[in-house]
Amino acid sequence: MLIIDEAGKLSHRNLLYLHDLRDSVLKNTGIIIAGPKYFQTTLLSLEKKRIEGIQELMRRINIWIELQETLAAEKREICKIYGITNSSLIRFIVANSYHLGDVYNYIFNFGLLVSRHSDK
Repeated sequence: MLIIDEAGKLSHRNLLYLHDLRDSVLKNTGIIIAGPKYFQTTLLSLEKKRIEGIQELMRRINIWIELQETLAAEKREICKIYGITNSSLIRFIVANSYHLGDVYNYIFNFGLLVSRHSDK
């Protein structure tokens, strides 16, 4: 299994490599191409404009799966896993984080603040 994350950052040239890669590993490796919501829209737009190689790539994509937004319960559980038990802080993180990356950033930054203040 090959997982390519942040595919929305791939250039046109790199997207063409995905076409070749898929052909090379078709019988022995699955590929997951993960990207932001706009990734599919961008590829569909490039396909419609008949940009070189994109139609061929699109024929090799078997299924599109859009992930659901992170649930508040999942955000709370991540906080608990990282040792955050203060209910006010957890509510703040849940209310102010849109992506999982936001949750991790709050947890990381909270950890930095705690370590700075505990050193004094």
